[in-house]
Amino acid sequence: MENKKNKFTMEVDTTPETKTKQIFKVFNFGKEYSAPEYKFDAKDGFIHWGHDNHYPQYLLDLYNHYGSPTHKSIVNKKSRLTTGYGLKDVVDTRLKDYIKQNDLEDVLKKCEVDFEIFNGFCFEVIWNNEGSEFTIHYMPFNKIRKGIESKEIDFPHYWYSKNWKEIKKEEFKPKMIRKFDPNIRTGKQLYYHIEPNPQQDEIYPIPGDRKSVV
Repeated sequence: MENKKNKFTMEVDTTPETKTKQIFKVFNFGKEYSAPEYKFDAKDGFIHWGHDNHYPQYLLDLYNHYGSPTHKSIVNKKSRLTTGYGLKDVVDTRLKDYIKQNDLEDVLKKCEVDFEIFNGFCFEVIWNNEGSEFTIHYMPFNKIRKGIESKEIDFPHYWYSKNWKEIKKEEFKPKMIRKFDPNIRTGKQLYYHIEPNPQQDEIYPIPGDRKSVV
C-alpha cells in the first residue's frame, strides 16, 4: 500500500489469478468545529458573535464558497419548499397593495434563506412621520449585532454594519437601530427573531433544525 498526499493505492486480490489496483482518496477534516463565543464589549456597545465577531461570515462562507455544494442545494431547496409560489391571493385590496408596495414576497424569500443558514431572520420597520403606517425592508441577518444597554442608550437595540471586518473605516461604522416596539411608533426599528433553543441563552441563534418562517 502506497501513500502519496492523502491518496492511497492498494492492490486487492480479486481472484487467485488476477490483481486489481484500487485508488482511495482520504479527506482530512482536521479543523474541529467549536461553538461560537459571545463577548460583551461595553466599549463597542455590542455583543460579539464569535471570538472574532465573524461567525456569521463563517456560516455564509460554508454556504457560498467553502462548504459542500450539497449543503447549499439543501438550503435552497428547503427555502423554495417553504416559501413555495409566494403568498396566497389576498382579497383585501389595501393589504394587497401594501404587499406589492413593500415587495413582501421577496422579503419573505430572503428571510427564509437567512432562517435556513443562521436559524434567525430580521427586517427593518420604518414608521411614517405620523406613526400611523410603516414600511418593511429586508435586513441581512449577518449584518446585525445585539446592542448592550447603557446610560446613553437605555433601551433594547441593535447595531448594523455593511462589513463588520472593517468597522474602523467610516463607511462601515456601525449604526444603531432600536428594537421593534409597536408602542413607540417613530423612526427606524428592527424586528429580530431567532429560533428558541434550550441550550442557548438567546443571545444569538444556533444553526440547526427548526420551524420555517411560514
